[in-house]
Amino acid sequence: MSNPDTLLLEAEHLEYEADGVPILRNISLQLHAGEMLGLVGPNGAGKSTLVKLLAGLLQPESGRVRLDGENLRFVGAGERARYLAYLEQSPQTHWPLSVEQIVKLGRLPHGHAGSSQSRLAIYQAMTETDLHKLASRKFGTLSEGEKLRVHLARMLASETPVLLADEPVAALDLWHQYQTMEQLGRLAQSGKGIIVVMHDLTLASRYCNRLLMLDKGRLVAAGLPSQVLTRSRVAETYHVDGWFDQDNNAFHTIGRLPDYPQEPS
Repeated sequence: MSNPDTLLLEAEHLEYEADGVPILRNISLQLHAGEMLGLVGPNGAGKSTLVKLLAGLLQPESGRVRLDGENLRFVGAGERARYLAYLEQSPQTHWPLSVEQIVKLGRLPHGHAGSSQSRLAIYQAMTETDLHKLASRKFGTLSEGEKLRVHLARMLASETPVLLADEPVAALDLWHQYQTMEQLGRLAQSGKGIIVVMHDLTLASRYCNRLLMLDKGRLVAAGLPSQVLTRSRVAETYHVDGWFDQDNNAFHTIGRLPDYPQEPS
């Protein structure tokens, strides 16, 4: 297991714009070995953009991302792929590949997928995502939830120290939601650093060690679920009456607040 004090990934004062519109403003975070960090916030808060910046898929207007202490801009593609794996929202595959073939793609950064270590990693990833019975199925014939599990398995098979997952349970049924979050939690306990974008605050508060809440491109809170999901902050950010119940380690909601504020015209 990695030392829990090991800093795996760091963002410093990230700023990002799209067509001149600010999307993220002055975002900083740290990801240490052994933790699962949840990015929460309403639609349009900038969560997916932030994960893409952390993965190196977008470049910030200012600020920097450090991967294992190195500026991500100067980390080669091969080295990056061996250190960091990314699961996008609604991942697709545009070739007629089978489930097992796609999972094997996770081993490409490590060389030949036929090595004993790669075969074991592929087998374990498919076991942990309940995919063996679908191994020979073509990707295009799967449901959206099954497709997500395939790409989750591909990410797990990569065995990278850092995992970034953008809404990894959004299309899954309840059983597979819990299975996925439990598996990510076990990986964090084994020493990996994991960042997940979550809309389900119940799952986020239950499985994530820390939460970062974004709203309108800004970081509004960071800390333990009990520190972030206060009743007043949930009301201000989500316009919902909800709070984290520390005694029962659960998030509760009563319902939406009467009026959802409109953006100024």
